[in-house]
Amino acid sequence: MTTWPQGHQSVPAVACFPVALSDGVIAVDWEKEGKPGEVWPEELSENLHVRELFALDAWDDEQLREFVFKYGWFCKPEWRSLPACFTHGGGLLDQLRPEVREGLPRSFSREGGQLGPLQPRLAAIDALIGGVQAARHLRQQIMWKSTRAYRGFIHVEEMRVHVEFLRNAVRVWQALSNESPVADVVDVWEGELGLPQLLASGWEVNRAALVYLRETLNAGLAEFRVRVELRDDELRTRDEPEVTTYEALALQLFNDVAAGRIYRRCANEKCGKLFLAVPMREKYGSGEFHGEKYCSVECSKAQAAREYRRRKKAERAATEDS
Repeated sequence: MTTWPQGHQSVPAVACFPVALSDGVIAVDWEKEGKPGEVWPEELSENLHVRELFALDAWDDEQLREFVFKYGWFCKPEWRSLPACFTHGGGLLDQLRPEVREGLPRSFSREGGQLGPLQPRLAAIDALIGGVQAARHLRQQIMWKSTRAYRGFIHVEEMRVHVEFLRNAVRVWQALSNESPVADVVDVWEGELGLPQLLASGWEVNRAALVYLRETLNAGLAEFRVRVELRDDELRTRDEPEVTTYEALALQLFNDVAAGRIYRRCANEKCGKLFLAVPMREKYGSGEFHGEKYCSVECSKAQAAREYRRRKKAERAATEDS
């Protein structure tokens, strides 16, 4: 797998808004918090796509709202950050052999309706979104557009789909980078889109995983182009692309693929969370620092204390026996 451009790419800050949750909708809400027009940039932590994203309970609406408030506007409407070859089905592409479909130029799938209709789950979510849009007041819609928050709300169901796509992509890269069986990813796959679609069409699992990772990342990275940006808000222009959290996390995953980074499981026996290994040998002179074995300093200390108590207990038992 080749990445371009090569080297680590800086992940931009993401726009955050005061948001409220109501009837499955996470919407900009300046009456609850903040002031009209308020928006602030949020710099994302390097581990966000493997730690906080996986700690998120995607079926808890309040956790989704909190995630959007803390880490930024999560996704764009109309599924534009997701690979169209997975979000649509039933068209000409589904009738082609995998090796033929893989070699087609991207423009082929977007012209002439070859993609077919949206997948049923996504079409149902679009219907919910349409109902919400129709119920929103025109004045609020104009105000939302002025914030660059797209339609001014995210439906929890569309956010769940985006979370699934990105977490599945992380799982695929974890298997590929660790040289572990890609087939194991199938057992923990979230949702019915992506790899299950390719496998149902007769793709071999390893090849299907590579194609899924490529298509998902390329779709999520479409907004990033070689360009010069000015971080001063007064000098920014309205035509500069607005990046969502989903796209920023896709770029984080892209950097991991480009650098061949390996994900690890926290060695704290009561944690076991996935985290990005951070070599600290050069700075601390030892590979035992939490960055290579543990996901946090707290987990490192907790496990050390646990093992210390076990040793003391074993020593006491040995003394009593003697």
